[in-house]
Amino acid sequence: SDKLGSRDYDIILNGKTLIGVDMIFDSENYKVYCAVPQLNEKYLMFDLSDKLDSGYVDADIEEFMAIYESVFAALPNEETVNEIITRYLTVVIEACDDVEEESDVLEANGVSQKCTKLTVTIDTKTVQDIYEAVLKEVKNDKKIEKVIKDAVKASGVEDADKYYDEFIKDIDEMLNKVDEIDLKDFKLKVITWVNGRGEAIGRELKPQYFDGDLYYYTARNGNKVGVEAVFGRED
Repeated sequence: SDKLGSRDYDIILNGKTLIGVDMIFDSENYKVYCAVPQLNEKYLMFDLSDKLDSGYVDADIEEFMAIYESVFAALPNEETVNEIITRYLTVVIEACDDVEEESDVLEANGVSQKCTKLTVTIDTKTVQDIYEAVLKEVKNDKKIEKVIKDAVKASGVEDADKYYDEFIKDIDEMLNKVDEIDLKDFKLKVITWVNGRGEAIGRELKPQYFDGDLYYYTARNGNKVGVEAVFGRED
């Protein structure tokens, strides 16, 4: 249907898919559906139709939908998005200079799999390094420039070159404030389990002062597959 638009984005590292996001936009019924297949096959639905029933925002919603569809059509294809995401993941990883690596066995729901365990502790200095590295990459990224300008041109609400110039000015301002980032003594430990093909099969976040669990594990042994995921506190 010409009233349905869709985008499937995958985050890929070293040629391997880490996680994907599927989006479907129903412009006729004003609904957006989103799903992360690696975590749950069910789609989350965002219903905007109730806004139309209120009467006072009909014109605004119609205008928004028209702009959204134009910008949506101007978005880069999956291959370009994957390339951009992969490149910035690499930038982030390279900015983390204290990565521990060891052999491990990941267990998920009764299934075990041999893998490599990567652990990085993120503190103020790490965040500053990541922040600076990513901003510098964005500032000189011609593909990001094209994506932004194409989207602004499609919206028809502002001059693309002027908008991008302002965007770069904002980047420069943020770069000048990198040293102001201060997490105090807060630390975040990020643990990633990688299989022999370089695929991330599990990830766990351990924020300091957080009394709970944030992880997902996916282990495979022959035809057996085990999956576990917890995002929050378990009572």
